Amino acid sequence: MSESVPASGYHVPSGGLPGQHELLTGRAVTTESYAVIPRGVLTDIVTSFLPHWEGTRLWVLARPMSGFSTTFSHYLMDVEPGGSSTRPEPDESAEGVLFVVDGELELTIDGESHTLEVGGYAWLAPGARWTLHNGGASPARLHWLRKRFERVDGLEVPHSFVTREADVKPVAMPDTDGAWTTARFVDPADVRHDMHVNIVSFAPGATIPFAETHVMEHGLYVLEGKAVYRLNRDWVEVEAGDTPQITMDPAALVPAAFTSPVQTPSLAPAFSEERKRAVLPAHLEPNTPEAVAHLLNQPGVTAIVDARSTCGRTGIRPSELFERVAALRDFFDVPVEVVVTPVSTPVGGAPDLPAIGVHHITGADTVADCVRALCMGFPADQPLVVIAGDDHVRRAAIGQHANVVEPAAVLNLSTP
Repeated sequence: MSESVPASGYHVPSGGLPGQHELLTGRAVTTESYAVIPRGVLTDIVTSFLPHWEGTRLWVLARPMSGFSTTFSHYLMDVEPGGSSTRPEPDESAEGVLFVVDGELELTIDGESHTLEVGGYAWLAPGARWTLHNGGASPARLHWLRKRFERVDGLEVPHSFVTREADVKPVAMPDTDGAWTTARFVDPADVRHDMHVNIVSFAPGATIPFAETHVMEHGLYVLEGKAVYRLNRDWVEVEAGDTPQITMDPAALVPAAFTSPVQTPSLAPAFSEERKRAVLPAHLEPNTPEAVAHLLNQPGVTAIVDARSTCGRTGIRPSELFERVAALRDFFDVPVEVVVTPVSTPVGGAPDLPAIGVHHITGADTVADCVRALCMGFPADQPLVVIAGDDHVRRAAIGQHANVVEPAAVLNLSTP
């Protein structure tokens, strides 16, 4: 399987398949706190296709899912000559970043045309009307990152813009003598933006001399060179075309450090969230009835219940669960959303109760997927309390900055 190196020097995959006699041993790894997708696994068999895109395939490097990136998607797009889309973004609430690493593309944003060559960068505001077309004679490759834009009261939504890597001056990190630089396409002080996609470069021998530990979500694609990444307690080798993804989940903080034996630019998206989990007063212990009552008494709060794990943890029947949920709704005067599976649905179907929404799991979706989608559907400033005993569901909720409580703590409340 051949590898492609465009004029920029930035790595792009060529697809294909390994030979039948090649070893299966590789560098792909997935843990609870990080994952590494090496370039060798980006083959034809794992490409995807999107509606309303012609002559285009893609590799999905990240998407919202439990135990991985929780709010953003990262696609590596391969657009054939003549390939295009006139309806690329189906979600009105999604913002996007395009970064071209090979070829040339024609981009139209709200009726204004732009030519994106290698190094071309575009930030696409939520609701922007845009199209993309490859009018050249060779394939074009680009990174497309998508995220639900977090609106903040009193701050306007920024306008879409187009720029080039060549027009963005890299800024040296303090006390590094230029060995570690960052090209920022958006001013970090512009708090209207909740997403930053930067190019971070390390000279030979440069290092991040400490273990970064934070709750900001973090993705990375190695554009060029090679390096060694310290993830938790593991040293992981990475090279051009690799995608190390760090789960910045408060339940699994990941210290990360970096050292580079060669020149290594990398595309590093980082994201901030506006929803804040409620902090319990010091005198309240988590998962006690008093703590749950404090959380459910927040103004504007909504409760989300995972019926399957709640029934499983407490031993109550599905029909009884809805009686408890209705009592909870009435006692705290809060709306409740209940996620049910065929196993956790009462005989005869879920009852139709005021201010209680019922969401049925169908197809390949999981309870964690449904809970995550529910959380993302609420405004960023609305407090959420998720009642769940399943670890995957709990991680999905924590990733959306919701408070999570054990089912037993809720059912022990003194509700009439």
